[in-house]
Formats: sequence, C-alpha cells, structure tokens
Amino acid sequence: MQSLGLFAVWPLVMTGLICLTSGILLGLGSRYGLIRYWWVTIELALNVLLVTLVLLLLRPGVGEISGQAGQALLAGGASPLPVP
Repeated sequence: MQSLGLFAVWPLVMTGLICLTSGILLGLGSRYGLIRYWWVTIELALNVLLVTLVLLLLRPGVGEISGQAGQALLAGGASPLPVP
C-alpha cells in the first residue's frame, strides 16, 4: 500500500506544481497575463486548489488505508480494499 503513495500522490503533486509553474511563467511572458483574463486566473486557482486537495485529502487517506491493510494482513484477515 505504500507504493500507492509513491505512484499516486507524489506524481499528482509534482505534475500539479509543474503545471502551476509553467502556467505562471507563460502568463507572465505572454499577452494573456495572470489576471488580465478571468479564465487564466480561474485555471491557476483551480490548479492550486487541486494540488492542495491532493495533499490534504488523498495523502492522509492513502496512509490510513495502508495502515488498515497492514493490520488486516497481520491478523490474517481479508484486505480492506475491494478486489475486482
């Protein structure tokens, strides 16, 4: 389950931060600017919101599920995750 954190949380955070950085640089270097047009501002705000949500909601949830799965494996029970 710890691999879920490595392969889901951190790539999402890094991709979001790279998109945010490139958006800011492109906004500063183009005629669109950062706050000149409403849709550019909303796009940057959504990017910040989604990266924050990944860190605040997804990351702790992955840790919680990892702990539950570890306890279930030690107890010999079934995994708390649904198996397709």
